[in-house]
Amino acid sequence: MADSSPKSDCSHCPVDGCEKSFSSRHGARIHFRYHTDVEKQATLLDALAELQNNLGRSPTPDEMDKNGPFSVTTYQNHFSSWVEALRAAGLKPHRKTDLSEAELFDEIHRLRDELGRIPTAPDIRQYSDYSVQSYRGKFGSWNNALSEAGYQPTSFRHIDAKDLIDEIHRLHDLLGHVPKTDHMDELGKYGKSTYRVRFGSWAEAVRIAGYQPRRNDEGPWNLYYGPDWTSQREEIIQRDNEQCRVCKKSRSEVSPDLNVHHITPAREFVSNDSPDFEPMNHPSNLIALCCECHHSFEGLWRDSTPDQFAHNAKKAIRF
Repeated sequence: MADSSPKSDCSHCPVDGCEKSFSSRHGARIHFRYHTDVEKQATLLDALAELQNNLGRSPTPDEMDKNGPFSVTTYQNHFSSWVEALRAAGLKPHRKTDLSEAELFDEIHRLRDELGRIPTAPDIRQYSDYSVQSYRGKFGSWNNALSEAGYQPTSFRHIDAKDLIDEIHRLHDLLGHVPKTDHMDELGKYGKSTYRVRFGSWAEAVRIAGYQPRRNDEGPWNLYYGPDWTSQREEIIQRDNEQCRVCKKSRSEVSPDLNVHHITPAREFVSNDSPDFEPMNHPSNLIALCCECHHSFEGLWRDSTPDQFAHNAKKAIRF
C-alpha cells in the first residue's frame, strides 16, 4: 500500500488543531489515516502552500518528494493526481523546459510503465511536470514524439464524438463562458488538434455543442467563417448529396456530421486581419468530406475545383 504519511521524523500529528503525539513515526502515520478526508486534504494543501512560499513558485513533484513533508504519492491518493492537488491549492503546475530528447523519452517510458498504457498529451498535463509544449517544440507534435519513442500514436479518431462535445460542455460550465482552444489545452481532456481533425475546426465543434464560437480564438480567418456560414455549410452538404465526395460515406454513416472543407484555405482570403467571406465561402471553394478524408487531404490541391479535388483524392487512395 502506498505510504500516505508525513515524511518527517516528527511524531506529532500534522493535522492543524490535533495535538496527538506518538512515540514513533509509524504511530503518527496510522493516526493520520483516521482523520477525515477534509482534514487530510487541508493538511496536504497547507504543506503545498508552505513549500510554494519557500520556493517562490509552484513546486515540482521531485521538489515535494525531496523537500516537502509528504510524498507525491500521498497527493495522488487524495487528489487523483499531483496537478489536481496544485489546482486545489490555487497553484499552476511548474513545468520543466529546455529538456533533452533523452529526458523527454524517459518521461514517456515512465508514464507508460506507471499507467500501463501508451500515455496521451492530457496524461502529460495531469501526471508530469514536463510540458506538452516541450514535446511539440522538439518533435513537432505529441504523436511524433510517441513515434520517436517507439510507440504507436493513439488515434484520436476513435474517441467518441459525444465525449469530445461533452468536454466542451464541461468546460463551459466550469468557466461560465464558451471555452477557447487555450482553455481546452490547459484544462481539458483533449488537445485542440483533436477537435480540428474530428470536426474540421474548433469553431465547428463549438457550434455542434450549441454555442457561438468566440471570434478571436485563433484569428478571424481560422475560426470565424462569417455570419452565414451555418447555412452555407448546409447548402454544400446538400449539393454534395449528403455524402463525402471522396469515400462516399453518407451523412448517416459519420459522426457527428460531415465536414465542409475550404479547398483554398480560408487564411488566403484575409488581408490586414479582415476576411473576405464571399470568395472564401464560394461554392467553388467548398467540398463536403468526412473527417478522415478531411484530415488526409488537408492543404492539398489548393487551386482545384471541387470535382478536381475529389478526382485527385480518389486517385491518391486508389478508389
